[in-house]
Amino acid sequence: MFMRGSISVNKKTVLLSIALGFGLQLNAAADTPQNLNELESRTDQAFADLDKDGSPGCSVGIQKDGQTLLVKGYGNADIAAGTKIGPDTYFNIASMSKQFTVMSILDLQARGLLSVEDDIRTYLPEMPAAPTPVRIRHLIHHTSGLADYLMHFALTGMRDFKSLDRETALKRMLDEDVVLYPAGERWSYNNGGYLLLSEIVARVSGEPFETYAQKHVLSAVGMNHSYFRSPDEPDFGPVAKGYVPTEGGYLENSGTVSYSGDGGLITTMTEFLSYTKDMYQKQALWGPKNESFLTEAAVITPAGGVATTTAYGGGLGVETFLGVPVITHSGGIAGYNSDFLYAPEQGLAIAAFCNVSPANLTTRFVDIAKLFLGDVPDEAAPAPHGASVNKPSFSLLPDADIQALLGKYYSDALQTYYSFEKTPAGLAVEVTSDNIPVPHRDVFAQVPVLGGRVIPLGRTGASILLPEVIGDHVQAFTIRHPNLPDYEFQRVAP
Repeated sequence: MFMRGSISVNKKTVLLSIALGFGLQLNAAADTPQNLNELESRTDQAFADLDKDGSPGCSVGIQKDGQTLLVKGYGNADIAAGTKIGPDTYFNIASMSKQFTVMSILDLQARGLLSVEDDIRTYLPEMPAAPTPVRIRHLIHHTSGLADYLMHFALTGMRDFKSLDRETALKRMLDEDVVLYPAGERWSYNNGGYLLLSEIVARVSGEPFETYAQKHVLSAVGMNHSYFRSPDEPDFGPVAKGYVPTEGGYLENSGTVSYSGDGGLITTMTEFLSYTKDMYQKQALWGPKNESFLTEAAVITPAGGVATTTAYGGGLGVETFLGVPVITHSGGIAGYNSDFLYAPEQGLAIAAFCNVSPANLTTRFVDIAKLFLGDVPDEAAPAPHGASVNKPSFSLLPDADIQALLGKYYSDALQTYYSFEKTPAGLAVEVTSDNIPVPHRDVFAQVPVLGGRVIPLGRTGASILLPEVIGDHVQAFTIRHPNLPDYEFQRVAP
């Protein structure tokens, strides 16, 4: 393993040969590529589109049986400055951070200070009581039934989340009195649950969450120069700037929140691989008790229904990839995309941190993984991001219905206006709120509609539900999101 301070730290590529010096031939099991040059070539091909001037990129790491085989950077951490990505470039790994939040909870449990079976109101007494007690494990497994603060603010037009502070986000979660479903009955990915977990860590430990996580989780596996975001975060070096693709190239978009719990871990590939090494060696965080909880998929039981096993464990996905069981999680926010998988039976870890979103990392991992896993049936290969065998069939909203929708609407519950205007480029949707200083505006050249009345709202995951009978003017509509209560909008202006 290459650690900070070794001769590899400032190199763009790190290749580790085992037992046979620098010949790059591996004396290893049959499921390890016999030539590290082949591994590097396959990885280069997977990330070739980003390995050029003027492009953001990724830091990629690959391990086998706890041994680092390759760490390599592609593209630029800062396009304007021409700073290249390397093994020690810092990235915001977004929701990949969730497993470390769970590790903090498990550490407190090991010390006898809490239990994952505890009612969260034991530590968050100001929260409204739910009909079915919400337990810590429900937050961990995304089965709490609580509404999600992040999606709430997204529907108010917030896109630059730098303006969202921890106190405002936490208050939104603590004050929410809407329960979407009884705890344990459904699975619904919820960032807010992990913000509450970080608050529980802080209240039980008496320390800020990021301090406790650093002392008892990150340092346990040698991630001594990684940190969770906070107003008092350390400065170990510049973090790669985030970018989103545009027609002419890339636009900088680093508008991430400055707090942690549901995300916010800043780390390098070099340091993260010290964590994946522990997944294989099981000497620190991945001891038997933790491993059992982290890798056991949650079970949900709908009212009057049959118990169903989900694909999510303790802050980690429990899935299959190319036909083999893997532990995995991805992350993405404001110009950043990260992903990793660990195949326990093969001892294989593949990780990538990118400063461009989307980066389609699952697709990029396929050819690399095949070097270790061999030929797999086509049906075992994961679908590219955005693909679905059951993708719904959309039609286009008729011009008459678009005309009927034009105007301004207000939701008292969301305290937000949605305005629809016809422009030469298409239907413009402007979202304004008292809480958002700059209105958010989207323009749809075409307006897709499902079933004649459901309009998807881009990447928010929400939809507009039009009335059954539209008539000459839409008087009201509903915005629905799986992690939120329904929000009713009423027309307030033509």
